[in-house]
Amino acid sequence: MFNYITSEELTLKHFDYLWPLAYPNRSLRSYAEHRKTVKNGTWNNLGGLLEHAIHTVGNIPKHNTVGKDFSDISDAKLTSVRTASKGKNYNAPITNLHRKRGLLRVVCYERKLDKFYYFVIPYNVYKDIPKTSNIEIPFNLDGSPRRENKCNVNWWTYEKLTFEEICVIANNPEAEDHRE
Repeated sequence: MFNYITSEELTLKHFDYLWPLAYPNRSLRSYAEHRKTVKNGTWNNLGGLLEHAIHTVGNIPKHNTVGKDFSDISDAKLTSVRTASKGKNYNAPITNLHRKRGLLRVVCYERKLDKFYYFVIPYNVYKDIPKTSNIEIPFNLDGSPRRENKCNVNWWTYEKLTFEEICVIANNPEAEDHRE
């Protein structure tokens, strides 16, 4: 039986995963001090932590302006799978797409199976999504990926196997790399 985790536990799950990627040379004491600020709610910039982790692992220069997080105009997105439609749907939303112009480097956490998933979504695939809509990556209610689905776009096509993969793929529209 799945025990629903609180938003605090979800935030800590993201933090615990991203911190060592973003700051591989920091001490355990530094980690513990920062984790304490996350736990007590005084710090929760997980998007910034994800950006720094991608920068650290992939050596991509950060360039935070409207619509992009990195100098190659790509953007980092952190999402968690959640239940919708009165428990009938289980999806990971990727929101605020309307100002983006490059690759989306996505880290998705699924809480039932306690697993992270990674995606690199090219701009040409999501560019026509209306301002009021999102990408919804589908999962089965048991937490497993719903790789075969009836979505207009099968977002699972853009899944990567590791965090490192989403960090090193270049934002090159002519060479959009995705698994079939």
